[in-house]
Amino acid sequence: MAQESIYNGTIEDIIFENRNKSYGAYDIRMKYLRYVWMGFLFAVGFAIIFAVTPYILSLIHPSKEVKLDESMAVSGTLTEPPPTNKELPPPPEVKLPEPEQIKFVPPKIVEVVHKEEKIATVEEVKEKANIGSETKEGTKDIIAEPIKDVAPAEDNTVYDLVSIEKMPAFPGGDDALLAYISNHIQYPQQALDNNIQGKVIVAFVIGKDGHVSDVSVKKGIKNDLGLNAEAMRVVKTLPAFAPGMQNGKPVRVTYTVPITFRIK
Repeated sequence: MAQESIYNGTIEDIIFENRNKSYGAYDIRMKYLRYVWMGFLFAVGFAIIFAVTPYILSLIHPSKEVKLDESMAVSGTLTEPPPTNKELPPPPEVKLPEPEQIKFVPPKIVEVVHKEEKIATVEEVKEKANIGSETKEGTKDIIAEPIKDVAPAEDNTVYDLVSIEKMPAFPGGDDALLAYISNHIQYPQQALDNNIQGKVIVAFVIGKDGHVSDVSVKKGIKNDLGLNAEAMRVVKTLPAFAPGMQNGKPVRVTYTVPITFRIK
């Protein structure tokens, strides 16, 4: 091949000189750069579409937002806590019936006997069985039962947050409680379509084991279209709190949390 034809040809022409160019490899190598550019342009176009799709969707469908109050609502007035009584109440006095017994008089030698007391016979001792310091009438055949330990009365009082020694605590604190409610709340579609917004204050009781019970709406939204029920549903799913403490023991405590529904 002439020198000028080598320099004017492509690298493919040099490689496939005196070879079968119709086999396929030659055609692929000749179109390689075009395929590379087509792939690059396709990737750039896909990236642009992926980047602008959220913006287009936000223009078509308005976003919704559920906002929670940063402060936790507390019901009740501030009062002095009840006095701490760490001593258990004494068990109730149990009075057993007195058994019948005969006074045992030991024999003794004296110079002068001023008063002669009757000495029980063997038959009387066998019949009455109980021996005591004096003779008296009483109940026969008494079976004394052991005195059972009396357990202290269980404290089932429901305390307010303002009158409790140690408040109940959500795992992770108040911020974690707000985050949990925000992540699990679902805006009812009917309320969203009718542009219903407002605040729901939910009251509940934290038991001695920390679990939530007695959930109710303390202050709801009129014509809520499901907002009040949704707020109660989420509160019922709350994980266990660290229970409130009074006199060093877990007690039941009332708790309230405000949930605000707002369409943005």
